[in-house]
Amino acid sequence: MAPGWNPRTRGWRSGQRLPPNRGGYVSDWGRLHLRRPPFGYHWVGADGEYMLVSDGTGLIFDVVPGY
Repeated sequence: MAPGWNPRTRGWRSGQRLPPNRGGYVSDWGRLHLRRPPFGYHWVGADGEYMLVSDGTGLIFDVVPGY
């Protein structure tokens, strides 16, 4: 089980760390109706969800159900 994965909800949650190389970088966040990531953050798509992740720490700030 990956760190940050919540087995109860079967999804990721805020405050957990996304493992390196987990998911794909989302550059077309506007087309996907995601808000612009603030400076120092980026969107990642993994396991059917989009996560707003800190560039420096890998901590998940927000989780949006997605694809």
